[in-house]
Amino acid sequence: MGLEAAGTLKPSKPASLVALLAIVAMSLGLSGCSIFRPVSPRNDISVSEARQWTRGGMDALDKGRFDTAQEFFVRANEQNPGDERVLRGLAEAYAGQGRYEPAIGSLQQIVATSNDPSARVRLGEIYLANGQWFPARQEAERALEADRKLAAAWVLLGRTELVKGAYHSALENYHRAMSCDPDLHELQLEIAAVYQRLNQPERALSMIEQFVSRYPEESVPEAAEIARGQALLDMGQHATAIGVFADATRRPDATSESWVRLGQAQMLAGQESEARTTLARASQMFPDAANLDSIIVQLRSGAPRIALSQSDNPEFSE
Repeated sequence: MGLEAAGTLKPSKPASLVALLAIVAMSLGLSGCSIFRPVSPRNDISVSEARQWTRGGMDALDKGRFDTAQEFFVRANEQNPGDERVLRGLAEAYAGQGRYEPAIGSLQQIVATSNDPSARVRLGEIYLANGQWFPARQEAERALEADRKLAAAWVLLGRTELVKGAYHSALENYHRAMSCDPDLHELQLEIAAVYQRLNQPERALSMIEQFVSRYPEESVPEAAEIARGQALLDMGQHATAIGVFADATRRPDATSESWVRLGQAQMLAGQESEARTTLARASQMFPDAANLDSIIVQLRSGAPRIALSQSDNPEFSE
């Protein structure tokens, strides 16, 4: 006797279909599948808003409005947490305000997940700006482990050697950077400064002349003119150095440093009256210049060389 003959009911096709769909729906629900759930557009909206905040932050960075940039990048990070571009922008906004600790924190989030060598270099640069040469060196070495041809990492490594007073090692790393990227012309001035520290003004002057040769005479950066004058001064060519510094003071963008260097050269050349006049004018023209009065006192006391900037006399801690 067949099943139908025994009185067992055969399910109709609609009923079978309903049962099958019920089983499938239960299975999908248990597995967490959201195929039957409406897709929320919230994530797309958040990413879109983050991009708008990021664009605003980048624009503010370009204009030097670091506090505004910080606000924009904070908003962007709220909408799209952990985005590398946002974290980089936030780090630059903090660094631009001298707030190095939060800048370091933002970059640490990047290197913790991506091991990006360029991010490690930037992290190291901010460590160095914060006076922490040892972690800066560590980041340079880690970046070079990932990319031995990354010029910026060699530069950073050289700078960590420089602040320790290891001038020869600094030069070696700077030259490696130049071999990786021959277009790092700005580094030539740093190399020249190291040669001057090693009492090799001829080599310093040669490096400065290479840098200056890239510019029309009227467009040479003031820093290069000052470096050239100082190298000549160190070589004992006082008259030529005085001429270079005097030209620098006539620039429309001349700073107090050009005037003080001119006074220094005049003092060393025995032109005490001219030096006093130069320094008096510097005080009048730049009344708000940091430490200018103390520098002038040092010059008048006969100090042969004056450190005018952090790069001349860095003080870093481990």
